[in-house]
Amino acid sequence: MFPDRQAAHLTVVLVRSDVCSPPCHVRSLAENTSAFHPQATVRSRPIAEFSPSRFSHRDQVWSIPDVEKSAVAILRRGRVYVQRYMKTTAGLSIAHGPVRASASSDPFAVGDDLRAVLMPPDFTLPHPAQHEWRNVQQPMLDAAGVRSWKVLAQGSLALGIECTGDVVSLIPSAHYENEGGRSQPNRTVQVEIASSDLGEKMLAAFAACD
Repeated sequence: MFPDRQAAHLTVVLVRSDVCSPPCHVRSLAENTSAFHPQATVRSRPIAEFSPSRFSHRDQVWSIPDVEKSAVAILRRGRVYVQRYMKTTAGLSIAHGPVRASASSDPFAVGDDLRAVLMPPDFTLPHPAQHEWRNVQQPMLDAAGVRSWKVLAQGSLALGIECTGDVVSLIPSAHYENEGGRSQPNRTVQVEIASSDLGEKMLAAFAACD
């Protein structure tokens, strides 16, 4: 689900490995194939009008537009790393923004991390120049304390994440360490974003990864 041919709930976007190795988190307007990893592409849907759904969690009020948002979650060595995807001017979706990380032993924190990542509104990013792709993948590598996606993938599990309205779809991956592996949509776990069980559901989806 992601390096030299990484696919996530994305589809495959080839990026020269000598420029970005392994390719950065990338999604494009394509069919829903593999899982979440640096070089992947995903189908995209038309941007809809903002029609926020509001809910509260831990005394906070959240507002999520009724349009699909996406993210990736990686479980590695007892920690869950979550990062958002945003669309570029070229129609691809790439990893963007800070990476939030919590211990997998704290499902409430894991769920809160995902909510925080999905909160910001969508906006279009400038498409990265060839020499900028490394910067796209660097936040996740830095958060995990590794230097390459090959090392990151070893022993890790990954989820492709979609959020439309109040519903979050958690899509398990298979064989993430094998060039990003593939997604397993038949094992998708769905949960409302306001649910206190969001973190638990994420851990259940990780358990469904192969």
